[in-house]
Amino acid sequence: MEIEKLFKLEKEDLLLMLIPEEEKTAYSREGMIPRGIEIFNNLLDEHIADICQEYCKRKLEFKTMIDGAKIIIAVLLTQDSIASNLIPAFTVLLLKYGLDKICNC
Repeated sequence: MEIEKLFKLEKEDLLLMLIPEEEKTAYSREGMIPRGIEIFNNLLDEHIADICQEYCKRKLEFKTMIDGAKIIIAVLLTQDSIASNLIPAFTVLLLKYGLDKICNC
């Protein structure tokens, strides 16, 4: 899905995109939200240092959320520990939650 379309989704829908397909049958939609939050938080803990370093250094360059997404995606693509199919939804969630607050810069 194109990144522009992901920005139109609600946070809950993006969280659901983080859940592996094989797990989705084990939960109701309401039950999947906490699982999506858990996955988001695990990814955040693992990648926050690299993301914030780049974000804080370059945040004044961002004219649009898409600009920010492209830079964050570039950082995440260098990480072996995140599946590439999770990167777009995770990136948009980061921007929707607010990287200024998350990164404190």
